[in-house]
Amino acid sequence: MKTLVVYKSKSGASMYYAEEIARALGGESRHYRSIPREGGYDLVIYAAGVNGGKVDSLAAMKKALAPLGKRFLTAASCLREPTGEYRREVAKKSGLREEELVLMRGRMNMARLGIWDRLLLRMVRAKIDRKAEREKTQEDREIYNALSFPTSFTDVKYILPLVKKARAMEEESEAK
Repeated sequence: MKTLVVYKSKSGASMYYAEEIARALGGESRHYRSIPREGGYDLVIYAAGVNGGKVDSLAAMKKALAPLGKRFLTAASCLREPTGEYRREVAKKSGLREEELVLMRGRMNMARLGIWDRLLLRMVRAKIDRKAEREKTQEDREIYNALSFPTSFTDVKYILPLVKKARAMEEESEAK
């Protein structure tokens, strides 16, 4: 299956995952600013971060990438634990069906972000800081630390659901 993985990465996590996905599927990974002009891909995967509860720049990228491939999946890196409930929330806000989205834990380094992203994330950190200590969850503590110090939760294991899904798509198309 001819696969293209296009990524937009602020912290480096989406780039890392895009390269690992491309390697696992025998495809190629490209930065979103250098997408090929020619299509012919069986599968196009867009990898980006979750920003404001939805996949960053997804609508524009779906439009730009649609002519390149027959099928489309989205891989998104996030600081939160990628639970089924959180995936449903992100899929809904992003205008995706759940089965089109795979979430992977990412990384954070505030120094790599632009001023608006830093401002937004400082507000998130302040919101967590205002909670009483007994009300803070383990996830709150992890996110607070990730927003305070460079942190990485990246692990290649997070690409497995996407790789399995892509291989199942390949088997399905071969059976036809």
